[in-house]
Amino acid sequence: MNLPKQGIIQSTIFWLNRNNVGTSIKEQIINVLEIIMGQNYFQYNEQFFKPKHGITMGSPISGIIAEIYLQHLEEMHMKHWIESGHIMYYKRYVLQEVC
Repeated sequence: MNLPKQGIIQSTIFWLNRNNVGTSIKEQIINVLEIIMGQNYFQYNEQFFKPKHGITMGSPISGIIAEIYLQHLEEMHMKHWIESGHIMYYKRYVLQEVC
């Protein structure tokens, strides 16, 4: 995943503020998140690597971090596009079972 670390922090702060999380708890959550992102390694061919940008795919926390970030982008941009009429049609595709 190539999500910007600063964007992840800002998205997390956005949701913590929106949910009226107290200052001390917010600081603790951000500190833990920075530690997690700083200890972000993956293994390939018996060698360990640390990505220069973003979060490692397959990490136990990467899905949660991606969801926080993408929900923030959707809240800030997609909602505006839908309300302004720039997106006029959205269709959800559903897979059907074939007998």
